[in-house]
Amino acid sequence: MMRIQPLSVRNLLEQLRAERRLRQRVAALTAMSVFFASALIAVGLGQIVLVLAVLAAVAAGVALAVRAVSHHDLQRVLRAAGSVQRRQRVSALVTRTVAVARTQRTHAVRQTRRLAAKAAPRVPQAVPSRARQVVSPPSAEELYGWPYAGSEEVAARAPRSQPKIDDERRRALELNARGAQLRRAGNPAPAAALHLEALEIFLSLDDRHAQAPTLNSLALALAAAGETDAAVERFEQSLLILRERPDDPEHGKVIANLGFTLLRQGADDRGRELLCEALEKLPPESPAAHKVEAQLRRAS
Repeated sequence: MMRIQPLSVRNLLEQLRAERRLRQRVAALTAMSVFFASALIAVGLGQIVLVLAVLAAVAAGVALAVRAVSHHDLQRVLRAAGSVQRRQRVSALVTRTVAVARTQRTHAVRQTRRLAAKAAPRVPQAVPSRARQVVSPPSAEELYGWPYAGSEEVAARAPRSQPKIDDERRRALELNARGAQLRRAGNPAPAAALHLEALEIFLSLDDRHAQAPTLNSLALALAAAGETDAAVERFEQSLLILRERPDDPEHGKVIANLGFTLLRQGADDRGRELLCEALEKLPPESPAAHKVEAQLRRAS
């Protein structure tokens, strides 16, 4: 395949100068031809003039044909060069977008790890037997949300997979259970570290259904540690995944968690707006709905 060379302004100017010189030469030759033809007619050689006129017409036709073909080739080259440049711009845009997404994800992980590093270097390993259950009861002291990422619904919907993947998923659920226990016990920083480790496992498994509640649990731990900005970011990431399933019953709970956190930040208008939205999605007689209603009455 012929490789298309990029056209520059200098090349185009040189081509225009060459065409101008060609037109000047044609004009000069035409003037000379008219002069000699007049002279030949004057001496009675009209037949020679007719033959020369025919030859000149043929030469002019050939020159015009060559010029038309050259112009067509030039337009084709310009179109091809433009297409190549557009593909290069699109490729560069995609590369920059992927790089930005990777940078944001790396920044989020490092930010949460810095928070976890403030906690004690060793996290208690001894967990009551009740924490090893798949579901632990929610605490009235925390923001309303999942007690941890591993719920009965998640475990029931988990597709059959290889034993190694099952082991990794089970380990992530246990990490979330331990994180919930630590958060309720007043140790939010090590709890955030455990939830972050569970989130990395679910990311490696590409399990978005489990990523949403894990992000919610991580945000609860960050909010309890006073890192409200980071908590808001994790709540929003969880909502971004849950919007793929608008009918998910946990959607309203995460919206309520985000609303409570924004109220703690002092963003009263936005917080009340989110609590009203959560109230529309929560079952009317659920404990979460009653808690949201009470908060709205206090905020009004």
